[in-house]
Amino acid sequence: MVEVNSETDFVAKNADFQAFVKAVADVIADKNPADVAALLALPFEGGLTVADALRDKILVIGENLSIRRFVRYEGDCGPMSTAAVGSVCWSGSRPTRLQADPMHSKNAARMWRCRLPRSTPLT
Repeated sequence: MVEVNSETDFVAKNADFQAFVKAVADVIADKNPADVAALLALPFEGGLTVADALRDKILVIGENLSIRRFVRYEGDCGPMSTAAVGSVCWSGSRPTRLQADPMHSKNAARMWRCRLPRSTPLT
């Protein structure tokens, strides 16, 4: 799971931004970096480093982006191990939307819903 911050919540709905975040999460899963600095130095798609790709996304999207933190889980995580949540959009410190990964059941997202405020819509 990776947290990529933007200045506005509109960016989170951008398909280009979502693809970038997914690709960064894939790098984390494959390479297991120790911290954000190590992640930024890793190779990315197109012969770039993650830092270079981040700078390119900032130019393309036109808004400041930053990779704040990430966490990597391994092994059997119990009943959620075969399910995934695609994304959670945040406004400040409150989640505003939970989106299920289309490759997995929305039941996984519904299980996560117990951790989010009741007003968080499930899409």
